[in-house]
Amino acid sequence: MPYRIFLVRHGRTAFNVERRYQGQHDPVPLDEVGIRQARRLARYFAPMDIQWAISSDLQRAVMTAEEIARPRGLSLRADRAWREMHLGRWQGLTQEEVMRRWPEEYRRVYELRGSPQGGESYTALQRRVVAAFHRLAHQAQGSTVLVVTHGGPIRCLVCHLLGIPLSRRHRIAVANASVSLLEGNNDSWRLVLLNDVCHLA
Repeated sequence: MPYRIFLVRHGRTAFNVERRYQGQHDPVPLDEVGIRQARRLARYFAPMDIQWAISSDLQRAVMTAEEIARPRGLSLRADRAWREMHLGRWQGLTQEEVMRRWPEEYRRVYELRGSPQGGESYTALQRRVVAAFHRLAHQAQGSTVLVVTHGGPIRCLVCHLLGIPLSRRHRIAVANASVSLLEGNNDSWRLVLLNDVCHLA
């Protein structure tokens, strides 16, 4: 039976505004705009019959998911497999700071030839998220599922399901509080919606 999996990126944080790498650095909650975005997501999903709600266990994702799940009495399951990529020593720094301090490491990571010191690679992130997706799809067959996660996991998963090379991941836009939708079954998936932010207008 076909079913639907909504992929939602968490609302905005101060690190997003400052264009800092967050990765799995967790002390950064949603800012005021991010909270408003999460509440608009709640209104967006209010008419829908969602049976499963899953979130990354990082607080910016949990805060977003709780705004959606709480009003409808939906149980929320936090799953660390949906975390953002671990960026090691890059976490908390801007792209410019990373490129200035470790230019060769930066090139290796973005060319898929390594990972930040203390972190994980894009290929490792993709393996982790794809495995989490297939576990969820097997468990929730025939259901409508909400997954609140991060930009990296959404890009990597979309690349995998659509057969897009991971090297082109940055061509996929995933805004804060955006909604993407996958429909299908364990054998075949199609991308119905990508990076929808109309509810934020």
